Amino acid sequence: MGTNDPVPEIEPNEDINGADATPMNKRSAGAGTLSSPADRDHFIRDCFIVGARYSVTVSPRIVGTVFVNGVGIPLDAAGRGEFVATANVLFGLTGGTGAYTMTLDFVSLP
Repeated sequence: MGTNDPVPEIEPNEDINGADATPMNKRSAGAGTLSSPADRDHFIRDCFIVGARYSVTVSPRIVGTVFVNGVGIPLDAAGRGEFVATANVLFGLTGGTGAYTMTLDFVSLP
């Protein structure tokens, strides 16, 4: 697997249905800044293996939950949570303040 390349967050990306979401690259990294706890950032990513388990890590851990297709995934103390993928995944972050990087990693096949 290659080195993660941060993908700048593009504003506005406030559309909850993903139409305005920032695309993530195939190396599975995205970066952005939450300007206030009410700010919402969304990233969309495809090319997942449907049914496989992946992890998402937010560094630094400025939020306690990442929303994956609208379902809250709690992050542990290290900022990591796991989810089962569908073909396309919309990630959402809200409730924090500051700059962050979000990284995705493969965990296991179904």
